[in-house]
Amino acid sequence: MMTPERFGEWEGKRTTLVDSGLGGAMPADIEPSLREKGIDTVEFRNLVESTVEIIWGSFYGASDTRGSLRDLDRVISICKRRGVEPPTLDTFADSRFKDGHGWGERVSKDQRDRWRARVPRD
Repeated sequence: MMTPERFGEWEGKRTTLVDSGLGGAMPADIEPSLREKGIDTVEFRNLVESTVEIIWGSFYGASDTRGSLRDLDRVISICKRRGVEPPTLDTFADSRFKDGHGWGERVSKDQRDRWRARVPRD
């Protein structure tokens, strides 16, 4: 069960890209890797910022459904330009935030495997 202590511990383990998505500097080792793969750094920053805002934008205040949907649209648009089609919504139909007091239910191994099967691998 999630407790304030566990939430604080979880939040404290966030990756540096979360900080970048919240307006911080991009880690120095990211840009050379992006250039090597032909990925535009501005587009990547927009992807990271929009992804982070979907979650973090509503953490410490009222939910911002309109803003989250706008950011999700940006994420999907960037991914589609790169040839990455999003999974269909039915993939996640059994994962609802309204369950588990807003945390959703714990993901089963079967769910995880189904989700992973929908993600293209290099």
